[in-house]
Amino acid sequence: MGAALNVRAGARVAAHAHKRDGPQRVVCVALAAARETMGDNVLLMRGTNNAWRDLPSAPRYVKRFEHYDPYWIEEPFGVDDLDNHAKLVRQTAVPVVTGAIEATRWRFTDILDKGAASILQADAAVCGGITEFCRIADTAPSYGVNLCPRWFYDLHAHLVATIPNGRCVELFPNYLVLIFRCLIDSQLVYQEGQLVLSKTPGLGFSFLEDMMSKFATESWY
Repeated sequence: MGAALNVRAGARVAAHAHKRDGPQRVVCVALAAARETMGDNVLLMRGTNNAWRDLPSAPRYVKRFEHYDPYWIEEPFGVDDLDNHAKLVRQTAVPVVTGAIEATRWRFTDILDKGAASILQADAAVCGGITEFCRIADTAPSYGVNLCPRWFYDLHAHLVATIPNGRCVELFPNYLVLIFRCLIDSQLVYQEGQLVLSKTPGLGFSFLEDMMSKFATESWY
């Protein structure tokens, strides 16, 4: 997978989703601008931040988004609402993704058994560590499901490179969202939409003790 962009809508859109289409029109304008700017060779994702609380609303708006050829719709409902995730999967051709804050392979098995996700966003820092992530990745192909882990790309880039059903990682190009980048001594390089893996052992980075001390609320060693 090459370059991609995830367009998110936060709580403001979710809070006003019941109003006459206004916020969703704003989202469509953003998607249209992104698609026009990037062209057709860059994947476009739509993050919703659990925007919808009822099934009738979600398919209606997702249908609008289809015009912009989204690669996925992310967390359309609350993370515990697997039933509505599964129903939406069956009602749209746009892949539905979830799982970023789920933990353990048993929970992901529930998601897969219910058919509640077309793509899993398992986060190794949340789901139970690297070993648990690999177990989840081993299970997903039996359901025809790929993994696109969210957050901590310094960790996930290496994991996605080692599994056959890993497709992409989430990249933040600066420190404004993911301050973790300030804490380590090396940064992954990205070129033309691709992350270049380091050749150093392990995950390819070490923690900067001075920065860890700066941000720590108590001693970390």
